[in-house]
Amino acid sequence: MTEPALPRLRGYEVLEDLGPSRLGRAYRAKHLVLGRIVTIKLLDPDLISDAVERQRFFRGAAATVKLRHENVVSLY
Repeated sequence: MTEPALPRLRGYEVLEDLGPSRLGRAYRAKHLVLGRIVTIKLLDPDLISDAVERQRFFRGAAATVKLRHENVVSLY
């Protein structure tokens, strides 16, 4: 069975599919300019037009931005 192709994202080299999340899918990637390893979470295309789900996605991102701890991710 063939592995699905990784997405192409401007400015990033997608390294690995980390799997599904409630609202989409997560990928490990490398920022091409900074060389920083990041996790990119993409909203499921079926949910983009759903205003409630889109807001849930952005509320989760906003909550993550407020967290400051060495063992918690930073959101850019």
